[in-house]
Amino acid sequence: MRIISYILFCILFCFGQRIDYNNLDLKYYPYIVFYEASDDAEVEALIKAVDKGEEKTGLFLGFSSGWMDVVVDNNEDAKYGFTYGVKLGYQSFLPLFFDKLSKPSILGGRIYAQYIRSLPSKTIFGRDKFSTILLGGDLLLEFPMVRSFDLGVILGLGLGSMTYDAKADSEISFLLNTGIGTSFLRHHKVDFEMKILTNGSVNWFGALFMVGYSYVF
Repeated sequence: MRIISYILFCILFCFGQRIDYNNLDLKYYPYIVFYEASDDAEVEALIKAVDKGEEKTGLFLGFSSGWMDVVVDNNEDAKYGFTYGVKLGYQSFLPLFFDKLSKPSILGGRIYAQYIRSLPSKTIFGRDKFSTILLGGDLLLEFPMVRSFDLGVILGLGLGSMTYDAKADSEISFLLNTGIGTSFLRHHKVDFEMKILTNGSVNWFGALFMVGYSYVF
């Protein structure tokens, strides 16, 4: 019986392991220890999560376009119409400080610089226009839907400088960013965002509805 048990143990040890720990990249071990992965199935799932998080982590360059509505302090509605912008930043789906609330590739964040401009429109007061350059930060929460496709929500804040209406001088601007984000095919991301902007006096509000595409390097 002892011989049979020993043979079975050797077979399980040699052929039953799903992961080659001897050749496993050392980068995975801090995650294995922190998330307390105790068997091969948990370790394998964690390795896939780390790999997917790395695919969605890096510098990104994005472009966006959409529509802008404006409400001024006298409750008069105005439309700037078509807007477009460019965004450059960095995003990560690998937690800097490990958090057991979520696994890698699910909870992420990004910081970026963004420029947005509207096409000018002619009014009785001159040519209305809008432009802003701002620094923003977003919290990203994405869940796997189907193979190579994740879907989630976006929530963020921003601070910058903007010009609007027919004013020549710029003013401070505050941004609230919300939306739905998708990541697919490793390095691609599409966002559907609603951005709420206001000036320093909080008597001017603009709502931007934008669709953006980003490539993560």
